[in-house]
Amino acid sequence: MTHTAQRQRFDKIVAANAPSRERLLAWPTLGRAAEMIGIPASTLTRAADKDGIEKYPFGRRDKKLAPDAVLDLARAYAANVNDVAEQLMVYAEESGAAPRYVNGVEKTIGAWLAGQARSARSTPEEVEAIVAAIREVATPELADAIFARAGLTG
Repeated sequence: MTHTAQRQRFDKIVAANAPSRERLLAWPTLGRAAEMIGIPASTLTRAADKDGIEKYPFGRRDKKLAPDAVLDLARAYAANVNDVAEQLMVYAEESGAAPRYVNGVEKTIGAWLAGQARSARSTPEEVEAIVAAIREVATPELADAIFARAGLTG
């Protein structure tokens, strides 16, 4: 197989497993994610590279980050995760993405927050704050479903 044929095959595999452009529309750009966390974009890029976090091409120059990756980075940089979660929801809602992709961001945030609440390193105060954050960003039905899956009472 020639190098060109190998590259085309590789590109097809990557494209088949990458999020759709419509889904990416609801995800923040690297620069916007850095603003949400309160760090320079260059710092966020280095951290994402170091941690192996996927950056998805979007347009000519932009790169997009998955909402849960943004939350992981926010926690790593001691940002207010609840504020970042809220900003992620606002970004998704204002992105023009289809409602199902905005709901996908909401579910991702809720699942991430529930996972943090279950974490052994979370204090009761942190769990309370996480539960409040889930209630703030999720619909009541989704929040209840997240709590049920996480074994928490909201």
